[in-house]
Amino acid sequence: EYENQVEWMKDHPDPMKKWYGQTYLYWADALDQTENEEFLELQCPIFVVAGSEDIECPSTDRLIERANENEQDVTYLRVTEMGHDVFDPKWRVLEQLQMFLRDLRSSGF
Repeated sequence: EYENQVEWMKDHPDPMKKWYGQTYLYWADALDQTENEEFLELQCPIFVVAGSEDIECPSTDRLIERANENEQDVTYLRVTEMGHDVFDPKWRVLEQLQMFLRDLRSSGF
């Protein structure tokens, strides 16, 4: 469903219609990027956070699956019931990030 909406907005970049507070024109530009392929080329430890309620979570899940197939060093924090607000202390995302960085530092990376 998400991918269908994205493709629709890319094909119909209407500056008047809105989706999640932004125009289709905005989304068409913002989503027409190649981050996924560039992400899959990274050769360093990666920390990724997604909230299960975020509209992009299914897409992120698939990207992480591809990264795992590529045997990339990815730590994926998928937070149940979280949307897009990673800075809300109740989700403890920053705490998890600090642990990731501490472990990375102690590994000698």
